[in-house]
Amino acid sequence: QKVIRRAGHVMEQLGADGLVIYLKEGVLLPLKAHAMEMAQRGGDPHLQKNASIFLQNLPLFQQKFCAAADRVCCHPVLQSAPPLSNKCRALLRLVSRILEEQTDDPTFKGIVFVQQT
Repeated sequence: QKVIRRAGHVMEQLGADGLVIYLKEGVLLPLKAHAMEMAQRGGDPHLQKNASIFLQNLPLFQQKFCAAADRVCCHPVLQSAPPLSNKCRALLRLVSRILEEQTDDPTFKGIVFVQQT
């Protein structure tokens, strides 16, 4: 349910492309981090074993999530949705404008911080 709720939030905030990226790359990242922590932490050997099993199977899970995301891409609702939300478009325009203003400085770098609301 948590993944579904977050996926809806990603779709709303970023658009269809963001949702696909979230499904392919973002869903398993926190699970992987948690499993790595559990596998390295002392304590309950049962938890360590389960974490290790999860980490061993992570490539398979990633493959299945990518396949599911590809199927979701073909869904008519997602195909009719805008690839980028207005918020995402506005951010990209802002970053593009700033980068264009900095063409004289080849060492210019920037970072964007995003807070989930």
